[in-house]
Amino acid sequence: MKDIKGRILLKLNNTLTNNAVETSVNRFRSQNNWYNLTYRRFIERFNETRGETHIGVWVERVALVYSWLPKIPLSSFNRSTDDLEKIISCLNELELIFFDANLSSIGNTAYHGPKYHGETIFASYKGYYDVAIREFLSPAGYLLHNKPSLDTQLSSTTKLLHFICPRLFPIFDSKVCNQLYGTTNQTYKKYHAYVFAVQEFLNISEVSPYIFNIAKKMDLSPLYIID
Repeated sequence: MKDIKGRILLKLNNTLTNNAVETSVNRFRSQNNWYNLTYRRFIERFNETRGETHIGVWVERVALVYSWLPKIPLSSFNRSTDDLEKIISCLNELELIFFDANLSSIGNTAYHGPKYHGETIFASYKGYYDVAIREFLSPAGYLLHNKPSLDTQLSSTTKLLHFICPRLFPIFDSKVCNQLYGTTNQTYKKYHAYVFAVQEFLNISEVSPYIFNIAKKMDLSPLYIID
């Protein structure tokens, strides 16, 4: 995935200039569309319900996610109560550890197990074990779609993960995919490359301090500004 990451990093460096970021921020300030009006409130609501494992709370959370999607969550929660409680418990455990993690500062390492040997993953955070992006996407897929598919559910699963960990997971939908790859065909490989390209961009780009400064002033995630 290194070659893909390199190409995306180059694209980010060429696209995210000071002027481009300022234009995006001004658009956010001036346009009263659904996304802009609800973003801060949704982040706030996820913060308020952090640690809650009651199914009803997660129904509300999923409803917020799907208000950003042109579909109805007909397959969400279509599992036994025991299964749902296990899935929610898994997501809750990850959220309680990683809710305040920053993509720019969290470490990364290579996975050395048999399943996806060599894949870049997040290094231990707050004493939690090294964890792959797919370990977040999988339970999100079970909750939202009954059965996870890392390649076909990214528009919804990454929105859920962004609201849970707004400074760790960028949103990846057809719009972002098309801007980066020239196609709306989303895959896990593309999202993985995007995440770690954004991480490197935030650490080496001359534009990054400006992005962080604007994000702090506007109470937004730097990843949402990049999006």
